Amino acid sequence: DVFNHTILSGDLAGTTSATLDGLSVGGTGTLTISGSMTGFLTALTTRDAATVEINTAEIGTAMVAGTTTVLPNISPAAGSRIAIGTVGTALAVTSHTGLNVPGGSVLHFDIGGTNRGTDFDALILVPSNNGSTDIAGELIFAGKLDVDFIGSIVPTSGQSFDLLDWDASITPNFSGIDYSLLPTLPVGLAWNTSAFATTGTLSIVATAVDFTINDQPDSATVDPGASVTFTVGTAGPGPFTYVWKKGTTVIDGEVGPSYTIPSVVEGDEGSYTVEVTNGSGTLVSDPAILVVNDPIIPVTITTPPASQTITVGQTATFTVVVSGTGPFSYSWRKGSIPIPSTDSPTYSIPAAQLSDAGSFDVVVTGPGIANSQTSTAATLTVNPAPPPGPISISGNGTITENFNSMGSTAPVAAYPDGWTGYKYAGTGTLAIGTVVTSATSPAITVSNGGGSSGTIYNFGTNSDADRALGTVASGGFTGAYGVSFTNNSGSTIEGSNIRIGFTAEQWRQNTTVADEVWTFEWKIGGNITDPTGWTGATAFDITEILTAAASAGTVDGNSPGNFTTVALTNLTALTGWSNGETLHLRWRDADDTGSDCGMAIDDFTFEVSGVVPPAPSAYWDANGLTAGAGGATPTGTWGTDLYWSSSASGDLATTAFTPGNEAVFAAGTDATGTYTVTLSATQDVSGVVFEEGNVTLTGAALNFNDASPVVNVASTASTIDSIITGSTGLLKQGSGTLNLRGLNTFTGTINIGSGSIQIAADTALGDSANDLLLTGTLQTSASFDLAATRDIAGGGGFAPAPGTELGLTGSVVMTGFVLADIGTVNFKNTPATVGALSFTAAGALKGEQLSVTDVSATYAGASVVVENALDFGNTNRTVTVTDATSSLTFSAPIALTGGANNRLIKQGEGTLILTGANTGLNKIALGAQAAIPTPGGTVIINNKDALGISQMFFNYGTLQATAPLTGANALAAVGLSIGGRDATPAVLSGQDMEFGGASSIFGATGTSGEIVMNVLNHSTLTGALTGAPGTLVS
Repeated sequence: DVFNHTILSGDLAGTTSATLDGLSVGGTGTLTISGSMTGFLTALTTRDAATVEINTAEIGTAMVAGTTTVLPNISPAAGSRIAIGTVGTALAVTSHTGLNVPGGSVLHFDIGGTNRGTDFDALILVPSNNGSTDIAGELIFAGKLDVDFIGSIVPTSGQSFDLLDWDASITPNFSGIDYSLLPTLPVGLAWNTSAFATTGTLSIVATAVDFTINDQPDSATVDPGASVTFTVGTAGPGPFTYVWKKGTTVIDGEVGPSYTIPSVVEGDEGSYTVEVTNGSGTLVSDPAILVVNDPIIPVTITTPPASQTITVGQTATFTVVVSGTGPFSYSWRKGSIPIPSTDSPTYSIPAAQLSDAGSFDVVVTGPGIANSQTSTAATLTVNPAPPPGPISISGNGTITENFNSMGSTAPVAAYPDGWTGYKYAGTGTLAIGTVVTSATSPAITVSNGGGSSGTIYNFGTNSDADRALGTVASGGFTGAYGVSFTNNSGSTIEGSNIRIGFTAEQWRQNTTVADEVWTFEWKIGGNITDPTGWTGATAFDITEILTAAASAGTVDGNSPGNFTTVALTNLTALTGWSNGETLHLRWRDADDTGSDCGMAIDDFTFEVSGVVPPAPSAYWDANGLTAGAGGATPTGTWGTDLYWSSSASGDLATTAFTPGNEAVFAAGTDATGTYTVTLSATQDVSGVVFEEGNVTLTGAALNFNDASPVVNVASTASTIDSIITGSTGLLKQGSGTLNLRGLNTFTGTINIGSGSIQIAADTALGDSANDLLLTGTLQTSASFDLAATRDIAGGGGFAPAPGTELGLTGSVVMTGFVLADIGTVNFKNTPATVGALSFTAAGALKGEQLSVTDVSATYAGASVVVENALDFGNTNRTVTVTDATSSLTFSAPIALTGGANNRLIKQGEGTLILTGANTGLNKIALGAQAAIPTPGGTVIINNKDALGISQMFFNYGTLQATAPLTGANALAAVGLSIGGRDATPAVLSGQDMEFGGASSIFGATGTSGEIVMNVLNHSTLTGALTGAPGTLVS
């Protein structure tokens, strides 16, 4: 950029390359190039208001590199100029380039006489040769030709000035050249420009006229429908007459100095001149070129911006696609408010926040009048960021959380790292297991304890930075919250390595004397929202602090007397948290009678200590230095064959097994077949891994000497026939099945963390006092009893083979129980606690009473009978039979107590059959009505006590009697709260029924229209029937 007058007197060189396109001179000053330019083999351009004076005899060279195929250009941009020679001097310049003089730019020559190169400037464009062919540049001249007279020249008729020459191989384009800068000649003389476009020559001719055209008509480019006017100006004596022409055709009626086309059409495009005449003669103006733009096609939005859903921190991008005649301008709007600086077909919001959610549209405007269109609105939904992944535990250390990162204002953007809250149970449209965020309904709510709705709460006094995470339960929502940790220490972590502590705070008072409890549970693997697989630890339960009945309302959880501290305590029940596995901790609420209290957790501490590094791994390798284990079936003898490698890929020398190492079957990935490894003597191991293939270990014994011995079956199945000894239990990991066949003598807890263990006798589980902790499944292939001294805990499953019966004679206290095969489980001991009871296969249960929470049956086309009495506790519970062709029968009494509205809710399209005398059952609910109703399928009864002791919530589904329930056998205490709707009716069918309790018509929130009950039998309501005024009943 030049803002003064700078002279380059030395040589100027430069070559076009991958990194150099040429020299661009800008600014408002002048650059004079006076040195040699024979080494200048690249483009020269000017811009802004700069002037470049070329004061050298030659630009470039006649011979160029063989790779050259195009010559560079000399090209001034609009507003700038290039002068041949310096001002006031004359010079002939030979240039091995092209020339491109666009509209608005200037090429300048000096004229001081008639001798080319000494009296007037000249520019000669010549080709170069690349060794095989001549290459000529382009010649485009649409700008202004500027000439200055210098010295003592006197313009005279007949003078000729050959200013511009070009090679014959060049086809010039002089369309649009502008001669308006040529100096005015004395009266009687005129410039002859007619030869310039063919020879580059200007000449002066005599004219008999005594006037000049001093203002030429201007060229124009306009849109169709616009008005355009051409005007000519003269100097000299008049009067004048005017004849306007388009091309060579006279335009009738146009006889003035101006010619106007009021509404241009495409056919008006062309060249316009005017002949001006007075008494001395006629002059013809320079042509004015009229260019008519293509017709304007109105703006049409062909693809409007699309709605989208993102999470906090992601980028939202809206795009609109438009057709029509451009150029277009864009104005994006949120709501109806324009967003500044958004003139683009794409609008992006980087790192979007919750406040960026809303409705967005764009107004697109094209050329012309009233040519715009507004898009349809696109909705941006911004969800809170998902909970961060589990917290990584890399070894010994302490993790703390005070929940203050959730903030004291709504919306709550995110849970703390590793933490989450979700719907554990309840009715309503929000699915069980859904993580509660600011975007769900209900949403995580900032509260000082004043809120009574069931949801996850961010508790704290108003605007106080000190926060706590908790819940309040209701019939529609029961919540749970918790935290997840991943073991990345490389070792197995036991409960003795973990201590947990926290503060429990009460933020809302309830209305009853019931002591509400938030049950603490843990599980390894799966997801924190899983319904099953959990194990309780009552030492960490959160219990209501203010137990006296009072008016529901706010209390300050930070005030003395409203919080308690749980000191750091070992999670002793946990065993075998292996490297790479995720440990979930949760506190789950329950929907208690009345208006529930609100409890929260704060100042949480998770401490890990005493973790030691893992033992080294040794890999079974039958082929030594060759990669792999030696084929699909590398059979051998452990203790005799030197088949152990430190290389997982099996490409190192092998040796004997080092006692205490972890044994891995096998090196590489080739041992995929079925093979046997025989133990020649007892082998001391820290653990065993079956990576692939179906391996059987037989002979002698395996002695597990690690503090947390692990058998990991990553393959489909493997077998240990050898006797297992040791004193620290056994942890089963991996998705495959471990078959135990020996008369094992090891002691300690058996933890089936994942996959399955299959046994044919109780002795396979080692010492009879070994307890069972289930997250995975215990498969049994024969009928037998587990030892009475085995306590069973966890939340896993049992899979008795078809036609077999497994007897549980010890203590059973589980958070979840899954029946995964079609054999029978017989509970032979005192009443057992099984938690969430799930049937994934059509097996059977019998024996002693079971304490359960919820029951689900997901098998298809089958029937299951539960002969055990069932105690559902004292809060709302669900029984879900998913498949419409399946049934689940409770043949013994079932009980559910608590508040007057506590009920057992039947869900799913399948059938629940009640044949027991359920005098301890408060009531049954069939389905649920809401904006999105929950089907209840069918409930079948055969006796007057099957439905319990109070009004049935008869919402959506069929109640069927298989025996007449009238007269002495009438349902004397049961009435119907009828809530069916047109598409989701309540149906009475089967044998006749008589209901002696009070009945009512109930319109659920979110529903509308008539209450509908379809009667397919003869049913009698002998109790009172009530309903809200105006309710329609069908």
